[in-house]
Amino acid sequence: MSHVKASHNTLYGKMISNWKKTLTHLEWDITVPCNTTALVYLPTLDEKAVKDKDVTFVRREGNSTVWSVPSGNYHFSVSMDPSSGKNRAGIVEDQFLYEQASFPECHGATIVELKNGDLVASFFGGTKERNPDCCIWVCRKPKGATEWSAPYLAADGVFSLDDPQAVLAGITAESTPADAGPVASTFKGDKSRARRKACWNPVLFQIPGGDLILFYKIGLKVADWSGWLVRSKDGGKTWSQREPLPKGFLGPIKNKPEYVDGRIICPSSTEGDGGWRIHFEISDDKGKTWKMVGPVEAEMSVPTALRKANAANVDDQEGGEAIKGEGEKLFMLSSPAFCVIRMGVCRYFAVHVTHRLPLHGAVTTVKHGAKSLCLMFPIIIRARMP
Repeated sequence: MSHVKASHNTLYGKMISNWKKTLTHLEWDITVPCNTTALVYLPTLDEKAVKDKDVTFVRREGNSTVWSVPSGNYHFSVSMDPSSGKNRAGIVEDQFLYEQASFPECHGATIVELKNGDLVASFFGGTKERNPDCCIWVCRKPKGATEWSAPYLAADGVFSLDDPQAVLAGITAESTPADAGPVASTFKGDKSRARRKACWNPVLFQIPGGDLILFYKIGLKVADWSGWLVRSKDGGKTWSQREPLPKGFLGPIKNKPEYVDGRIICPSSTEGDGGWRIHFEISDDKGKTWKMVGPVEAEMSVPTALRKANAANVDDQEGGEAIKGEGEKLFMLSSPAFCVIRMGVCRYFAVHVTHRLPLHGAVTTVKHGAKSLCLMFPIIIRARMP
């Protein structure tokens, strides 16, 4: 709800309350009837938010301030803190990337902090998920800045029919025309002969001492995805021409890669006739060439509220599982559902499905019964075991 106009006839006259708000600001007009006083709750903890000399600060209550307002007409203009709330303890800063954009919806946000302290965020936005006008957008927040930049286009799913890469994306003359959505400035060719598909799930990854990489997918639906990436050498201000990943490679599906001894290890997955399956995509040359490990099976399974009926369970449903071992290890966790991790100890995980992979060892698999588990949206966690 973004605005309200309301009134009520009291014994003392009409009481009026008209307000409108954005994500971070409230504009409120009220009328208090004659010979009455109102208590007004404003969504701010600023005790100096109201400048009207007739309005008196009374107290703080929760995340609001309470004000005594005599009869008359009043206008309140208040900045709201989206990070306040009883469930926000421990959050240092909480901001919206934008409040206005050329597209109505966005999904799949990713963020990275650069070595100099700048922040770069990305997401896919368009009319609606799956719509061919969905593109990859980026916002930046330089260190010390108070606001994010407006969203700007980093990548799209537009291909010329004369581009050999169009085949990799499954683009044909019957695909949606390019003019159905934004087109990146890196496009070269005749736009009348260009077609497009939707972009999905960007993942930002800073190669230590190297490029900032933005992985993303192009396709009509998940089963139609092809994997792509663009690079930035200036901290996300500008982006290269897109590069295709090898056929069948999608890059990190939703969560970031890990960088181990010069190796990029991407948690990835595919959807097909056998359901969702997880695998690893690995590059030893900063994303120039790739190899695949998997698909892999689950080693353990812990039920959650989203767990399907009759799914296999071999672990403690209450306490999670203690992951034992020595030295540094990588853990592959796969959703849907949730993951609870005690990072201080690095032992306890409560997840729907997990796969454990030693840092440099082989993959050990265990099947649960006759059917293997379907795994999706994997994440890699790097932990040092006591």
